[in-house]
Amino acid sequence: MEQRTNDVTRFRAALTVGRRLARSGPVSVVLLASPGVDYWETEGIGNRTTVALRGGLVLRIPFGRVEFENRLLAGIGGSPFRREDLPPGGKVVSLRTFSLGAALRLRL
Repeated sequence: MEQRTNDVTRFRAALTVGRRLARSGPVSVVLLASPGVDYWETEGIGNRTTVALRGGLVLRIPFGRVEFENRLLAGIGGSPFRREDLPPGGKVVSLRTFSLGAALRLRL
């Protein structure tokens, strides 16, 4: 049996920008784009830096000073692995992410 589990740590620096697409009364829909850089610390194969891009839609519904926010995001980024890190027959593919989130925002 061969041990193939390692610790992986990822740090991300990203800038997120948004533009309101639609508004109906106080409710708004915002388009987000977020380019970023990921730094990966991977035990056994070294550290890597990759670039990534996330984008999606946000629905914001205000309730006084509090806003309820729903997010639907998708992203694509480089793999922290190189071809020589994989066993024969392995394939390096870009990392794809999808996320759904909810938040409460407090306006100051």
